[in-house]
Amino acid sequence: MDVNNIIRKEYYRENQIREKATLEIKNTGKQSEQQHIQRSHEKFMRTLDIKLQLDKIEMRFVENMPPPSLNIFDKLELYAKELKPNDNVLSSLREQWKSILRKTKLDLTALMRQAKVAELKQINDEHQNKKGVHNERKLVRALSRHHPGYTTSKLHPHHTAINFPPQANNKAALLRDTEVRILNLGPKFVPPAPEQVLERLPKEIGQMKEKVSAAWRRVTKTLGRQPPIVDRFCERIEDEIRKTVTTEAPTRDPTLKPAIAFFRKIQKTNNIIFRQTDKSKVFHTDTRENYIKKSEIYMNKTNAYREIQSSPLREMIEKTDKFLRNLVSSKRIPQALLDKLRPSLTESELPHLYYNPKDHKINEPLRPIVSGMKSPLAKLSSFLDKNIRPLFDRHTPYSISNSMIFLKRLKEFKTTNETNMYTFDVTDLYTMIPQRESVLAICEFLGRYGYKKVCGITINTIKDLFLHVLENSYFVLQLPGLKPKYYQQIRGGAMGSACTQVLADIYIRKWESQFSHEQHRQRELYFRFRDDIFFTTKQPPERIEEILQELNKKNPNIGIKWEGGKTVEYLDVKATIEIPNFRTTVFRITTSETLLGNDHSKFRELVLDTTWNKKEKRQINFGTDILLHFTYAPSLANFGTHFHQIWQEIFEGTPLDDIPVIYANRLTDSLKHILVQKKPSKEAIKLLPTSSEAK
Repeated sequence: MDVNNIIRKEYYRENQIREKATLEIKNTGKQSEQQHIQRSHEKFMRTLDIKLQLDKIEMRFVENMPPPSLNIFDKLELYAKELKPNDNVLSSLREQWKSILRKTKLDLTALMRQAKVAELKQINDEHQNKKGVHNERKLVRALSRHHPGYTTSKLHPHHTAINFPPQANNKAALLRDTEVRILNLGPKFVPPAPEQVLERLPKEIGQMKEKVSAAWRRVTKTLGRQPPIVDRFCERIEDEIRKTVTTEAPTRDPTLKPAIAFFRKIQKTNNIIFRQTDKSKVFHTDTRENYIKKSEIYMNKTNAYREIQSSPLREMIEKTDKFLRNLVSSKRIPQALLDKLRPSLTESELPHLYYNPKDHKINEPLRPIVSGMKSPLAKLSSFLDKNIRPLFDRHTPYSISNSMIFLKRLKEFKTTNETNMYTFDVTDLYTMIPQRESVLAICEFLGRYGYKKVCGITINTIKDLFLHVLENSYFVLQLPGLKPKYYQQIRGGAMGSACTQVLADIYIRKWESQFSHEQHRQRELYFRFRDDIFFTTKQPPERIEEILQELNKKNPNIGIKWEGGKTVEYLDVKATIEIPNFRTTVFRITTSETLLGNDHSKFRELVLDTTWNKKEKRQINFGTDILLHFTYAPSLANFGTHFHQIWQEIFEGTPLDDIPVIYANRLTDSLKHILVQKKPSKEAIKLLPTSSEAK
């Protein structure tokens, strides 16, 4: 059952309990007792109001989103009349200016938080000093505990008493409170949809019939159609599901369907675009015009794309197929590899570009993502990543894959009074790296470590495979209400292509090699996660500033932005030097004090242990087990038990009696599936038949 549905149900039940308790107290309690309760209630409401404000501020602080009242700082700009707007020095200074403003806003948010904490403490102190408070607490506790409707259970084991969902970022439409509340449920919220359950049911029953029949034929070693017993079982299951779903009670929230219908309406009539934000993963709404403007800004800034007139999908398929067949004929790759890598005429789709807004940054720029899961180059790109990535990981110990590894490495390092930390990130890494130079960097990397062949393929062939992927990188962009536009990427690699990441990793590895080697020689820390770098140093800040300035000028294709001090943020970790080690805070755990209490260090050790809380599960044997999926509805929450009872009733004593059958659920469409429309029209991404093919 969905967590939000559980919370709403518990909230409704507690409201009823509260109303009954209030009525009983009014009828049975003495006047003095009622006065005590009234004072306690007033104090509770004051405390709750401040806690709510404090919780909002803390959430904004850990998510790097200062309160809107501080957005006035964004209007402050750095001007230099004698410098041109595109001057490199001015651009660098402006980036540092923006970084300082961002840090100032976060510092002010921290002060606002301290003020709320002090305010809360003062209210608690005032209440403690009042006479009779102890008796009031005992009275309220007794009245609530002994009320027949009192519930001892929590709302949900993963939710605290005061919990706020992330707030949707609305830049486009005037929404009512009910509509804002629905958006605040988040992209992952799954609204009840019994009609979708019934719509999918015939296909799911058909799939079940095929799987059970195949299992029957396999066990009995027979051929032909499924036996009547399988038909009887499938009909019984379909009848039970339909009966259960059609009697399901309507949703308790009558505003849900009208709100979703309204969102779909403004998508079509007002060209409003719904997206999921890049970091905070909440809904973001904006106008089509803003997306067009920001898209043009990004493309002009990177100068990495060239617009073409028509769909290049057929050309991509034919060129890739011919390229691979030529490699086979010249015996550079085996025939078996051709069968795995060649694109399909019927299944291939043109990659499409979409944007996720980065609402944690000033002006909310867009992060471009090229989705190419069915691209003619997808198999080839995945093959290159699968074979080159392990080699990079093997020879690059400072490359980390997640924040847990980062925390472990910090734990092993000793700090002193001279230690400072720095972080820097590479600007627009994937689109700014030069294509041929990055491929040559891979060849140089393989040669340096003695790899003459990879997976039986020579380095020269690996080079040609990478170049083919990069030089045939095309995609389509279609914003709501506009015709599709086709582009070729002439610089860098597509963010979303499997091999782009390892290509960029090895190119940056060559660029950073001297600096990382020096860090290792000085026995300092140096880590990189994709385009984000962290390092420690005992050198004075002035010297580090000079080193980073030189590093920024080392390669014209690579620009960096940096910041440092005794406290820095890296990945989702905030690290502060506390000699002889570090104090760390993980952004994702926003209620760490409440949940961990005095055992924080003990719990932290457990979390950093990769074997902790790992439950052993029976592995599914896809050769013998029968795995069946059915769409979930609240009324089907316990249907799995009933399913197995029917299975046992019908198949007991038959050849399928001992065959493991697994009943699993799939969800109906989430709000993200309903509202976020990223994929262009079918005509823009599929291969249209030629006139001869149509005939």
